[in-house]
Amino acid sequence: MRALTSTAATLLALVASATAVPTYVVNNHCLETKWYYLANSTGTFGPYNITSGVQIIRNIVGQGNAFHVVLNETVNIWSATPKATLATSVGGDNQLYWNLNNFTGDPMYNAAGGKQAIGVVTNGLGCDVASQTGYNDRVNVCANTHDQAQLIKRRDSMLSRIERTTRVEFDEWKWKVSYALPLHGKDYWTTKMEKLAEEEQKKSQEHLGRKKSLKRFSWKRKSTKSKRLPAAPRAPAADGMVEADA
Repeated sequence: MRALTSTAATLLALVASATAVPTYVVNNHCLETKWYYLANSTGTFGPYNITSGVQIIRNIVGQGNAFHVVLNETVNIWSATPKATLATSVGGDNQLYWNLNNFTGDPMYNAAGGKQAIGVVTNGLGCDVASQTGYNDRVNVCANTHDQAQLIKRRDSMLSRIERTTRVEFDEWKWKVSYALPLHGKDYWTTKMEKLAEEEQKKSQEHLGRKKSLKRFSWKRKSTKSKRLPAAPRAPAADGMVEADA
């Protein structure tokens, strides 16, 4: 019998749900019968068999729930034999914790087929492992479906309220500095903007100064034409000659 082999579908799927009555559902997608043990805070039970294509549903009771996949019905789960362990617990915070680990050996390996996979599906809570081909000691956590939905609803409501009440003003220069002109960095363009503003202010002041200077000298020039008075008659010369103006 092959050790946890898989076809096109996932080999074994543990579907865990943190509902009012937490349960996990195991589907055997292998082509042969598999054997398993169940364990929880009240004890260890098994071995049981699950034939190809069959689904089983079991309740999650308190802490330390475990589903052990073994090679055959004679395997002792506490012995040093290859096995795969899927463990779940129901926490007081309405979250579902699970991990996938092996004690000894590698039940996911088959000499003929190589590395195989175990799939862990958590009822659409966003932390599914579709093709788990290795082990880790990490404890994974999934939020409760109802609590997760409420969190998403509150988040969407908050974002909608912010969009309705917040006025966003578009600053073209800040946009250019942040996104459109990243070549020299924000400090470079900020300094350049300040220099341009200073130059514009200086030009404006010079222009105002020229206007004031022109206004100061823009009075009307008075006429410089002189009014010439008629010349007075001259007395005749003593020798009888007439004196003429040169």
